[in-house]
Amino acid sequence: MAGSEFDFTEPRKLGDSALDMAFGDVIRDPDGGSAVTLTAGDGRGVKVWADQTFGWWQVFTSDTLPGARHRRAVAVEPMTCPPDAFRSSRDLITLAPASPWQATWGITPL
Repeated sequence: MAGSEFDFTEPRKLGDSALDMAFGDVIRDPDGGSAVTLTAGDGRGVKVWADQTFGWWQVFTSDTLPGARHRRAVAVEPMTCPPDAFRSSRDLITLAPASPWQATWGITPL
């Protein structure tokens, strides 16, 4: 989505963007992880980060919610695979019974 209205690789205001989509092909940090940073106009913000296991980010602006919840929040979720991965198998992680799996993500206030 480089160069499109959905290109947020450089910091910018959400403006009128209504988002309910998964972003893939993430830009990796030197350690292999990735992050999404949200900042308010007054400088307060959060950084949601995820390790190299996560290659997708779901971002949702609450534009579709009714009443007082309309446009009041932004949800950000790291994902290991895109939506519909059970059907497409894209980036799907399959575990054998009793097999361990681990990943790390978190939120850091700014």
